[in-house]
Amino acid sequence: LNGPSIASGPHLPRLDRSMPKQLYGHKHAKARGVPAEPAAVGVWLTLMAGLPEELQHRAIIAAATEAGLEIAADSRDSFAAALVEYGSERRADCDEAWIGVLLELCSDFGLPLGDVADADVADAGADAAERAGATELLGALRRHRVVCNEPPPPPPLREGVAVLAVLEEDEEWHEARVVKLIPPPSGRGAPLVLVRFVEWQKVQETSRAKVVPLAEIADDEDAAEAEGECELCRRSLALTFHHLVPVATHGRYLGKCLPHGVAEAASDRGPAPQPSREFLHSYGAMLCRFCHSTVHRFAPNAVLAERFNTLDKLREQPPLARFVEFASRQRQSACRCR
Repeated sequence: LNGPSIASGPHLPRLDRSMPKQLYGHKHAKARGVPAEPAAVGVWLTLMAGLPEELQHRAIIAAATEAGLEIAADSRDSFAAALVEYGSERRADCDEAWIGVLLELCSDFGLPLGDVADADVADAGADAAERAGATELLGALRRHRVVCNEPPPPPPLREGVAVLAVLEEDEEWHEARVVKLIPPPSGRGAPLVLVRFVEWQKVQETSRAKVVPLAEIADDEDAAEAEGECELCRRSLALTFHHLVPVATHGRYLGKCLPHGVAEAASDRGPAPQPSREFLHSYGAMLCRFCHSTVHRFAPNAVLAERFNTLDKLREQPPLARFVEFASRQRQSACRCR
């Protein structure tokens, strides 16, 4: 995921606040938990991570055979490798994206999908049959665990990454940056992490379990920050603009039609909204970076555009609602971006 760094922006004011005092007798108290990243709730669809190539290719061929594809024996390895390559290069992350990948892949290999022979080409029956065949193949890939309902892995923890870390003085989560990773003393297990807290510039060594990376934002690479109240968690923080129809999906709507629910949600903004560049770029909400990045980890852009394209729809999702409830309880000073 690409986007502006979370602790950037030297133009923002620095808070003048003394560092919390040590919680004597509670040095090893359990930190107040940060909720896990929102569950995928079935909207993500990505390649299963960690499968050895041989097992992955075998599962792909088994799925293709189950879906009725007749692949020549000397082309099977190439087909399996191409499926992985196409999915990775196109960053397929949801059903619609994978159906597109499978249609292109089978076309390139000259493999018919669905019962095209009986379809009425004049009525676009051939396209519908191919799509049905791609959907059947995608179901087989799911059953053989080639793809799974998991979001793509977050960026690896590395030097300079913005994180939330537990400050030992108050056992609460504060914004920090990774200084370096320290190999575990035993040589096994997760590394220790040396972090520098943004608010006090204190350097502290902590366990990996007490460091949570803040996912960078893919939707708004040039997003400018402004002070105000986040429209999800209601904290007064530095905000960035979240396109409720993500920029990466604008091409499929320009000059055609808006996603379902958008026109109704935007009806109080003036004239009837149109699928224009001007409207799509202005339709959105101001969110703090914590909420913004959490929304983009909740679902891929294509799904956000189609299913979660209003603030009300986002608020209704239990995983996001839990995160927003957690975020709203955090002290604003502990999470303020600088």
